[in-house]
Amino acid sequence: MKLTRQLLLAVATLFATQIDAQIKMPKLISDNMVFQRNAEINIWGWASVGEKVNVNFKNANYTAIAAENGKWSVKIPSQPAGGPYNITISASDTVVINNVLIGDVWLCSGQSNMELPIRRVEWIFPGVIENANNQNVRYTKVPDRYNFHAPQEDLDGGKWLTVNPQTVGQFGALTYFFADELSRDLNIPIGIMNVSLGGSPIEAWISEEELKAYPTAYNELKRMQNDSLTAQINKRDKEKSDAWYTKLTNLDLGYKNHWESPETDIESWENAIIPGTWCCFDTVQSAGALWFAKRIILTAEQAASVQKIIMGVIVDADEIYINGEKVGSTGYQYPPRRYDIPDGLMHEGENYIAVRAVENGANGEFVTDKDYILQLENDTIDLSGEWKFRRASTIRRAPASAFLRWKPAGLYNGMLAPALGFNYTGAIWYQGESNAGHDKEYTPLLKTLISSWRKDLNNSNLPFIVIQLPNFMEEVAEPSNGTWARMRQAQADAANQSENTSLVCAIDLGEWNDIHPLNKKDLAHRVYLQAKSKAYGDNKVIADAPTATKLTVKGNKATIEFTNCGSGLTTTDGKAPTAFAIAGADGKYYWADAQLIGNKVIVSSKKVKKPVSVRYAWADNPGKINLYSKEGLPAFPFSITK
Repeated sequence: MKLTRQLLLAVATLFATQIDAQIKMPKLISDNMVFQRNAEINIWGWASVGEKVNVNFKNANYTAIAAENGKWSVKIPSQPAGGPYNITISASDTVVINNVLIGDVWLCSGQSNMELPIRRVEWIFPGVIENANNQNVRYTKVPDRYNFHAPQEDLDGGKWLTVNPQTVGQFGALTYFFADELSRDLNIPIGIMNVSLGGSPIEAWISEEELKAYPTAYNELKRMQNDSLTAQINKRDKEKSDAWYTKLTNLDLGYKNHWESPETDIESWENAIIPGTWCCFDTVQSAGALWFAKRIILTAEQAASVQKIIMGVIVDADEIYINGEKVGSTGYQYPPRRYDIPDGLMHEGENYIAVRAVENGANGEFVTDKDYILQLENDTIDLSGEWKFRRASTIRRAPASAFLRWKPAGLYNGMLAPALGFNYTGAIWYQGESNAGHDKEYTPLLKTLISSWRKDLNNSNLPFIVIQLPNFMEEVAEPSNGTWARMRQAQADAANQSENTSLVCAIDLGEWNDIHPLNKKDLAHRVYLQAKSKAYGDNKVIADAPTATKLTVKGNKATIEFTNCGSGLTTTDGKAPTAFAIAGADGKYYWADAQLIGNKVIVSSKKVKKPVSVRYAWADNPGKINLYSKEGLPAFPFSITK
């Protein structure tokens, strides 16, 4: 018995040793990847302690010895753009990294607008998926993960993707359009390292060491380093969420009585108008589920050509049924509801559509100014207007979550740190929505992020492109001082105060009713212009948007001078510039009359005798703006004081 145990232990030890001896590579060093051209290439991994590792690249060998922690690394001299190549790593076993390119790699980070995939915008860019074939573009999305204790060396998953119709829908839309245009222009491989997470505040992307300068964030991080506390918070959040959804389901009269069925009698239900807010349908200001239903008549030809049901955007969640069959569902408010309809599901004559809508709080709605239609092969059927509705359940608001994944330093440690072993051409940052309302703190935080990432990457002059927040929320009727207006200025201040950092103006590319504007292609082009100008030093490219630099006052008129005007300022409609406001010493702003003369704008108002300050496009959503350079770049929003 004793001998048998010893033998089993010896076999187990040998087996474990063999496993430990196997080469392990970081997830980001894998098939289809791109290494940065014209820079030293760092390749690393893990093996048995003291084991000799050989790396073969382009018929040259590079060797290393695994250290006491098992880690090894080799440096390959800088290489020109090219490929594809295979890299062979050998020790007690062999690993081959296939289809590797050498080109330019861009580090792209931020929150949901950086993360937003092509599949969410494909319908406004016909053919973007079907025709995807640019083999010079490679993409990886770092898996979502947080860690509050230390920077992580590797990831739990993730892989590099090549471009084809089966994969491109996963690519970040902004990054794909940027990489596609840049690669075609330069005719070299472009790699995108997308390290982003929806809803994340800037503090989550800054290291513990750098957060010491920000006591509130640093103290919160130290609190999160208590594993028992975070486990308790996660457990509590899950239990509360599970209990809420269970109760919501159990109370739902629509589920109990099968309101998804075409046999449902909806004539006694109340009337509703879609789109619109639910509070207008029902005075009960609480959470719960409501069912909306509508019967429509189709011809045989229409029924045969039905492709999708499009129901705008629904706050907060939905399930949609057609003739009793579920065709789609979304568990949160942001994505457009665009669901495929199976062939044969709709028929000639009467068809029944039911929507189960869930409000987590008291602000449920079918968002206005969106499409609510049946999409046919060559036509559409309008679904907006009168519907029937009935409340199916009423419960307390959904419990709030602690969202631990957004806490300070967590994403830096868990997602960014494993990507810091590479060289990059530049970085692109699209974030700020989650920090809106905290603009005074944002400027120093963004400056810290830029400088610390450069330090981590050992590249003090790494080109850094910041995307300014676009227009969002309802258009203002009177001059305002919105949170997004102030955040744009905070972003501008950070960019202006950081070396080799540029700012992309997006004030005309947002949507008033969607925090995720769909036109990522035009935005990507503006990022491309900044990259060409700043990262690649192309002096012929006009990339900077017109920028107000000086205010002078004479009598009741204020004159604003602009730089970065390209071949000159213009208005897109040939009319006077819009969205200017003017104030006197009392600080009260009034809409101003504006006149464009050359690269100057002269503004005045009968209500302001002695101007002191001028604002332009200074609102969460300033509405239609028309002041551009002749190259098509909109003037930056600004607030300038004499």
